[in-house]
Amino acid sequence: MCLISLLLDKLQFLMEEYASSGAQRFWERWSVDGKRYTPSQILVGLAEKRKGAEKADTDAARKAYITDHDFQEAFSYRKGAQTFKMVSDKAIARRFRQLNKQPY
Repeated sequence: MCLISLLLDKLQFLMEEYASSGAQRFWERWSVDGKRYTPSQILVGLAEKRKGAEKADTDAARKAYITDHDFQEAFSYRKGAQTFKMVSDKAIARRFRQLNKQPY
């Protein structure tokens, strides 16, 4: 991925957060004592927030699919002729949201 594409992805991520919360709420969340965080600090905070949501969705998935067989059936992928069980929180959370028709 080229540098410009990476920067545009980060900018889009910031703008989506800004648009979804509105200017007032965005800066209330991303300021301390009236001093605004830098874009890099905001991106780190958003990544932590996203990881927390992924962990919560992964925990919910493990509770919803109690047996290992049910979990492996819902949270597996094929690579060639082999089937693998998903292990990363990101992948499990994404599949759980797809199964429950929730936004990513």
